[in-house]
Amino acid sequence: MFSGIEHVGVLAENPEKLAQWYERVLNFQVIYTSNDSRPTIFLAGDNGQLLELIPDQSENQVPNKDKRFHLAIKVNDFNEALAKLRAEKVETETSFDIFRGGKVVFFQDPEGNWLHLIFRPENPWKNC
Repeated sequence: MFSGIEHVGVLAENPEKLAQWYERVLNFQVIYTSNDSRPTIFLAGDNGQLLELIPDQSENQVPNKDKRFHLAIKVNDFNEALAKLRAEKVETETSFDIFRGGKVVFFQDPEGNWLHLIFRPENPWKNC
């Protein structure tokens, strides 16, 4: 059900400029840029690990500044994973749909660190 960390998400004042830094300094490669006026950008390292740069004023992905950092946990069955969290009395925010049929729900671990479940029915990076 839970497949490990899919990506780490970080808020950025200027995602495009920060992505250029990750490309130049750390050899990451941009693999996806949203079509928003302030885009969300995904980068991949040589080992395939993903980093998400989120505009700090994003309207629906990160509602407030206390979520400057999150771990995204990949799941194969979103509803089953969400039911497991609820059975464990984990409080979740409202889930929402993302591009290409994906789903996300944010929650906190016992020390207040932000995580989210992420379900992607297909690999969105294969054509990038």
